[in-house]
Amino acid sequence: MSRKPVPIHLRKGNKTGLTKDEKTNAQEQEIAMAKCKEALDNPSVLYEMDSRTQQYYFFILQWLKDAGLYSVLSSIDAISLFMMADSLKMIDECNKEIERYGMFIDTAVGSTKKPNPALNEKRQSLKTFYSIASEFGLTPSSRAALAQSANESVFIDTINLDGLSNGLNQFFESAEEDIQL
Repeated sequence: MSRKPVPIHLRKGNKTGLTKDEKTNAQEQEIAMAKCKEALDNPSVLYEMDSRTQQYYFFILQWLKDAGLYSVLSSIDAISLFMMADSLKMIDECNKEIERYGMFIDTAVGSTKKPNPALNEKRQSLKTFYSIASEFGLTPSSRAALAQSANESVFIDTINLDGLSNGLNQFFESAEEDIQL
């Protein structure tokens, strides 16, 4: 399986043998694809989201902005971000069901128990989340792969850890308010 292409602005050196004009053209195409940023901040899938999914969606989007990865996103990525947020919401719901009924539930037979079906749903949602998250560089292994092909100082200099921690604090405060309601 071949390696996924790295955006032009993250490449170090000229390993692909592209001429200066070809690099400029590729960078212009990447910029053109990423022009519809307002669609990410107000996606058409927003009407399908409940409040918890919206919180996750905007938390992920803000993290991508703070990490300096927002520049490579396109308006079509709103669907993938929505799927990630929806997976996280589903994991929350599964956790509530598992907490409520336990890891094992009674069957119709009575004395036998079987695993709570919420466990399987949680597992599937986690798989969905991690498969999409790796495409966005949100997993440790995908960040390591990006760091290999990019100058590490680009990542370290562009990540705003204050903004990330403030975003996390706000996210968890709003989640606590939702739970108390």
